[in-house]
Parts: sequence; C-alpha cells; structure tokens
Amino acid sequence: MGCGDGRDGFFFSKKRIKKILCIDRSPIVIKNNNLYKKKNKIKNIKFICLRAESLRLLTLGNFDIVYSRFFLHTINKVTQDKIFQNLINITKTNSLVCLEFRTIKDSLYLKGKSMGKHERITDHYRRFIDLNELINLSYIKNNFSIIYKIEAKNLAKYKNENPVVARLVLGRL
Repeated sequence: MGCGDGRDGFFFSKKRIKKILCIDRSPIVIKNNNLYKKKNKIKNIKFICLRAESLRLLTLGNFDIVYSRFFLHTINKVTQDKIFQNLINITKTNSLVCLEFRTIKDSLYLKGKSMGKHERITDHYRRFIDLNELINLSYIKNNFSIIYKIEAKNLAKYKNENPVVARLVLGRL
C-alpha cells in the first residue's frame, strides 16, 4: 500500500515472491513502475492506481501479507480508519500486516505548522503516529495480534535523515 516508486515491490519481486500487487494513488508513479516492469520483463508484480481506502480494494482478493512502508504517516486519521477496515476485509486469518511509519518521537514532530493532533506541514504533510494510541484502537485490538513492535532511530536511515520510526507487524486473528 502506497508503493510510490516501487522500490520495495521490486525488491520483493527479486526475492521470487510469486504474486505481488502494489497500489498507489498516483497515476504517474504507477505508469513509471509499469514501464520499468515491462522494460525489465518482470512478471510477478502488478501495479494498480488505487487509493488504499477505496472499496475497490475489496474486489482484488484476500492477501497473505500486506506491506506498507512510510505511508501511514502520510494520511489523516479518518483515512487510516477506512484503510484498517479494508485490511480487516482483505486479510486472511493468520496473515500479516507489516507497517513502518514516523512517530511522535521523531525530531520533525514539532517542526512546521500544526494542522491538528500530531499533524504538521513542513515541505509536505505528515501525521506523526503515537504508537501506543495506534495499537490500542479497537479495530486493531479486536482483529489483530501484535507479532513485532519496535520504535527507534537507525531503522530507516536515508542520506542525512535518521527519523524515529515504528515497525509494527500485526497478525490477523
């Protein structure tokens, strides 16, 4: 979910995962990813222009693993709630939901213009996630178990950035 430039999807493709479906709301990134896929003759990955909160997601089948990196903090709480309702409907029992996102412990948390609870605008919108609030939401507590949870620096270094992020793996009950 929120595949962006497809980097993670192409990584999984090289690991010989049989079927990979990547979605993003940007038609430009989907077009570019499909061009790269065609140029490199990659067969086990499909890119679709689709918003993660769209009910159309429910028509694409049930999934063993849902992976979303650096996406959850780019959406507002209302959209997050809709996405988790979709996740409940598209995941099988014992499937995994793997998430990585910025948290309220990140150094950017208090920078920029406040737009609401945990929401900021600097060069773009970010909603910093309170990990404890997230895992205590009823739709998570009632439908998922926490398999793995960490919140720290040094998990998502990129150039000069070293944000505090959370990694959360949820098991579908």
